[in-house]
Amino acid sequence: MKVLNLLVLTCLLAGVVSAQGESSTTLPEAPDVAVMQNKWRREVRHPALDEDPFRAGREATQLERDKKETIRANVINKQLGRDVVPLPNGQPSLVSSRGPSPTYLYEAKIMNTGTKTIRALIWEYVFFDPDTQLDVGRHQYRSEINLRPGKNKTLGGRSQSPQTSIIDVTKTDKKLQHQYSERVVIHRIEYADGSFWQRGSN
Repeated sequence: MKVLNLLVLTCLLAGVVSAQGESSTTLPEAPDVAVMQNKWRREVRHPALDEDPFRAGREATQLERDKKETIRANVINKQLGRDVVPLPNGQPSLVSSRGPSPTYLYEAKIMNTGTKTIRALIWEYVFFDPDTQLDVGRHQYRSEINLRPGKNKTLGGRSQSPQTSIIDVTKTDKKLQHQYSERVVIHRIEYADGSFWQRGSN
């Protein structure tokens, strides 16, 4: 009975593995493009710090000037029998009250190893579990470039989403950046001559 249960369990696991499809870690490399380096980092931006601290003061000063100019103009308007212009009543801008917001920058340094100039790439920054080889996070971007043969370029993409929303509780003792493995997958290459390569179609 135990042997029968073991066989059934093995079949079920095989079915699950086959249903997962081909992992990004087993995909063949794209032609004409070599990924030389990939990295990511988390940045925290505070809207209030990005704003000009003197902006409100300058706007208040300008508002006073506009009021004085309008008063002078209205004196002339009255003398000429024209309608007076209402005084400007704008309010100085307020400093943003929004708190810090994290953003994530994903980068890939690539080289054109082919013979044709590349005009655009669709690429994906993938995170996967090194133990199971299963993907746990994906970030896809389209980059318009002008990459001649033999040249390299760094692609970049930003996202409000972290590298993955899945966290393995058994690995909480590790730093987050060392918890998962990473790779860059090229999905489509568009060349300057109008031709293209696309994963799964060529």
